[in-house]
Amino acid sequence: MSCQATLGVRTFGLTAAFLLWAPAAWADCAPGAAKTATTMAKTAKAAYDAGDYGKAMHLYSVAYGTCARGDWVLCAGRAAHVAGQLDKAIEYYAVYATAADREPALVTKSETYLAQAREARADELATMAQRAALSGDHAMAAATWANATKLQPARVDLWLQAGIEAQAADRREDAVNALRMYMSRAPLEALERSSARERLRQLGVYVTLFGNPESAELHGGKPDPATRGTTQVEVSVNPTAGTPAQVRFRVGRFQVDTETGTVTDEQAGLVWQRDVAAVGVRSFDDARGFCEHLHSGGQGWRLPSLVELRGLVDTTQTAARIDPKAFPDTPTQGFWTTTPAAGELGAFWRVNFASGGAGQVRSTELQRLRCVRVNAAQTVDKVAVNKRYQVDTTVGTVYDAKTRLTWQRNGLAGGQRSWIEAGAYCAGLELSGRGWRVPSLDELKSIVDDDRLNPAIDVAAFPDTPTQGFWTSTPYRLPISDAWFVDFRDGSGSVFRSVEAQLRVRCVR
Repeated sequence: MSCQATLGVRTFGLTAAFLLWAPAAWADCAPGAAKTATTMAKTAKAAYDAGDYGKAMHLYSVAYGTCARGDWVLCAGRAAHVAGQLDKAIEYYAVYATAADREPALVTKSETYLAQAREARADELATMAQRAALSGDHAMAAATWANATKLQPARVDLWLQAGIEAQAADRREDAVNALRMYMSRAPLEALERSSARERLRQLGVYVTLFGNPESAELHGGKPDPATRGTTQVEVSVNPTAGTPAQVRFRVGRFQVDTETGTVTDEQAGLVWQRDVAAVGVRSFDDARGFCEHLHSGGQGWRLPSLVELRGLVDTTQTAARIDPKAFPDTPTQGFWTTTPAAGELGAFWRVNFASGGAGQVRSTELQRLRCVRVNAAQTVDKVAVNKRYQVDTTVGTVYDAKTRLTWQRNGLAGGQRSWIEAGAYCAGLELSGRGWRVPSLDELKSIVDDDRLNPAIDVAAFPDTPTQGFWTSTPYRLPISDAWFVDFRDGSGSVFRSVEAQLRVRCVR
């Protein structure tokens, strides 16, 4: 007996070919055992027809163990599939794939079912891994993502997440292997390729890419036409990786000094307190006093402004959204800023490094803190406020002398669009030439003016800016379902929304 006809009618749309059939002979099955197995298979079919899929799975598998008829193990797989026991379904489908008495008409169907079960189980594991990461169990998250990649090795998003979580769990070898697999499989236009490459560099691995424009730039030549459209990854391990930690070292734009416990942001001209986990939570007044007396005072330590603290948000990170090498053990909680919240007396902005988002809290609430001071030893390129923006009213552009970016001046011209539509709009924009794109989160935050509200931007340089959200090109998570935007009502630049939402867009190049 078999389960196929019932499955065809109730659940999986099987054809008449998926009906009971019998093998020519059971050479290895004694008559008594064959009778027992056949009776058990009949009971299994009755259980399946009654909706007791778990019982049907068990009985079919026992029947198959008694007499190895291929259709019985396939039925066990189908019952497990319907019951949601995907690991068992995958196991039984795989057994059927090697069965000596496979029915030719069912081979293709069984392969399809196996692929469906593997994909569904990979999605389940992805959900479990995301929950583990949110709870802070990065080792479990990394292992779960790795299991998902075994089921769906062609899915690049799984490899990337496996690498991210393995890095967070300090499992260097696993992180390197997963990120290498991602880099070799990801499309050349994938937004996450640059962050994966930077992660490999953080792990002491240097990546050489062939078959794409990056390789031509790196090697001073043109990529081999034979490899165009494909990516080959070669890596070399930093020979100093694993050596004792240095007192001073560089991480991207940050210069870390473990002796003084400081991190210098050479791009912003600021020096940050590095280790903050032991400081605990404090009210606003206590936090401000702590910073003013840090290192016995007299060095200019203070709480940061909202713009300064938001500058540390790293959207490529998944645990604390901040560079973990420069700022290790950063609590995934809210951190004080000195920027007052509009419309509420005694409230201030804080940045939450669990999500990277900004919010408003009353001064009596308890928040984390990270102190900052100006880097007096560094010559900072300070641009006078009245000379920073160079407006070209003829073509409608604004050049920012501080960041050297050119902006679309009219904030209404782009209308309201989804995230994908915003990218297409900027790519097709012809405003004194081409080359326009949607700005990154950091780029768009750079034109926020904390001293203004409704809109929080220099209205002389950027008139007609609606007090609404503007898209950035920075995705919030993978796979991409949400993206970051900046709300110019108050300048909050660490918020996200579904990519299907209709928001404003201001292009940059």
